[in-house]
Amino acid sequence: MARSRSPAPATPSGAAETLAKLAHDVGKYLSRVARNLDPALSSPPTGPLLAMLLADLYGPKAAPSQRPHAVFVALVQELPADFSDPRLSRCGDAFAALDALEAQVTQADVPALGQAVRLALAIDTDLRDLARAHPVNRRVAPLRGGR
Repeated sequence: MARSRSPAPATPSGAAETLAKLAHDVGKYLSRVARNLDPALSSPPTGPLLAMLLADLYGPKAAPSQRPHAVFVALVQELPADFSDPRLSRCGDAFAALDALEAQVTQADVPALGQAVRLALAIDTDLRDLARAHPVNRRVAPLRGGR
């Protein structure tokens, strides 16, 4: 009699993979332009730079599931239920603040842009720190029949 297999619970390496994805797929791309701006902006970035910053912070308008906040939420849901870290809560709070600033940021409001840059950098820092604290095991099995 064949038994049906239930999905395996997330393993520590599965959690580490998810944290690595958070750092790369969310943090890295969220902060791509922000890393090149001074949060103490005296004037808004112009033209293409502003468009790139908006795309990094809020994703494509036509695809809400690709917004960085949505990707963050989806990936956090992949973590084991018992996984807890205050950095994830801080990131969630920072995303909520970033979302609340969207209208002002879209209008190129300088103080809002500076705050958005600071939030993006803080999220990136926390996600990178989390990934470093839980490294992915990349151990490679030895080759058979070695010399």
